[in-house]
Amino acid sequence: MTPLREALAAGRFCYVVELVASALTREAQLLETASSLARLPEVVAGSITSYAGGALGHDPLRVAAAARARGLTPNVHVTCVGQDRRGLRKTLEDMHALSMENVFALTGDYPTKAEQPPVFDLDSVQLVRLIASLRREGMPFHIAVAVSPFKYTEADCVYQYVKLEKKIAAGADVAITQVGWDTRKFAELKQYLDARGLATPVLGNVYVLGPKTAERMARGDPPGCWVSPALLAAIRAESRA
Repeated sequence: MTPLREALAAGRFCYVVELVASALTREAQLLETASSLARLPEVVAGSITSYAGGALGHDPLRVAAAARARGLTPNVHVTCVGQDRRGLRKTLEDMHALSMENVFALTGDYPTKAEQPPVFDLDSVQLVRLIASLRREGMPFHIAVAVSPFKYTEADCVYQYVKLEKKIAAGADVAITQVGWDTRKFAELKQYLDARGLATPVLGNVYVLGPKTAERMARGDPPGCWVSPALLAAIRAESRA
């Protein structure tokens, strides 16, 4: 059993730190960070991104294997962006061959460049079903999925919660929120799960927001990450202080 699975099963507070394996990040820098994180007992996994922000990056399986060699348990992002169901199955079989159990099942961001044609043969719910079917075949995957409570119309919010329920029904073991800066929305998600009788653990996403990133997110870049005008003004004021 991996440290992530152990911590969640015990109901113990823990940290999963995202390692953004983008093309802009040197692999040596990623692995140096992984080595540092592996020395912290509270950090139970390093989440290795794939197509972060819709752009190609380092091979997440290669980075995950190297991070594990440095003592950090990987949580590998698997997205539906660039592979059909056969390709996704092959990736998952490769993970199993490498004894990697933790998978973060994501639809993925739409590619930002035309030379990277998207596939999207499956969505995240169908991907969870595929992983669960492999689990029934003996591959002991632990499945994480995403949810964004940071939606401000009823239709958008209900869509997120219903989709999360579908992922849980399909076999998800843990949910991880999108980044957001609204504590009431974190509480709303927990209240919704409690009201529906769902005991699936949820990890809240914490991101330290600087002024440049805040300005990008206020414009909707990357998709799904939103900074309100009031928060943007507060970040700008704090950065000048």
